Amino acid sequence: MQAIGTSFGTINSLFMDATNDILYFGGTQLYGLIVRNATAYNLVTGANTFGCAIDATQNLAYHTDTSLNSIVQVNTTSFVKVKIVNSAGSTSYPYGDNGLALNAHTLFIRGIAYDYRQKLLFFADKDLHTIRVINMTSGNITVFAGTTGIAGRVNGPLVLSRLEEPVAIKLDLVYNKAYIIDKCSIRVVDRTTNWMNYLAGNGTCITSTIDGVLATNYRFTSNYKNVAIDNNAHRLFVAEAGM
Repeated sequence: MQAIGTSFGTINSLFMDATNDILYFGGTQLYGLIVRNATAYNLVTGANTFGCAIDATQNLAYHTDTSLNSIVQVNTTSFVKVKIVNSAGSTSYPYGDNGLALNAHTLFIRGIAYDYRQKLLFFADKDLHTIRVINMTSGNITVFAGTTGIAGRVNGPLVLSRLEEPVAIKLDLVYNKAYIIDKCSIRVVDRTTNWMNYLAGNGTCITSTIDGVLATNYRFTSNYKNVAIDNNAHRLFVAEAGM
């Protein structure tokens, strides 16, 4: 099918697999992928997709369905879909953590990221104030950052950390860091030491911003941001809604 002229609703996420020349996208009406230099597209599923990630080594794609609070694994060759999180588990603490992801409960899944080296799938569970991680080898789910069900602005060791409505996570596999888009802030995690700090903002939202200051002194206007990593120049680009 031709991608031109097709309605996808609001596009929430994009992910480029440059090796295989595939562009993944997620929107409010459709989720799919554009192949062969954007000349054709294949529809994967209908979903409210906020995040997508890929494992190019296994021809697998992952996307969120926020309407069902689920995460779906898609084989990009056969287009077979399998739910790996379906929010059908216990609705009380610890919401299925330290068990199988299929038995876990989620409140509001947003962005996801994949570490193909360790076969770990990270996702932001906004209303549980955590970044959770699924070991795709064992199928088990655990908390990566934050304290389940408790909002806060606590940095330091990940086991003691607290987040406040995280909406996305990005992985830097070169420098082994994770960037968490949290309420009016961006946190950075050193995955070698499992230590978290503020990179930009401090969780306090304001109505206007001032550029030209240290990132830690910057204040965001909203919780809706996204980031892109430039490993060559060791830079982080931030897009902020409403600016």
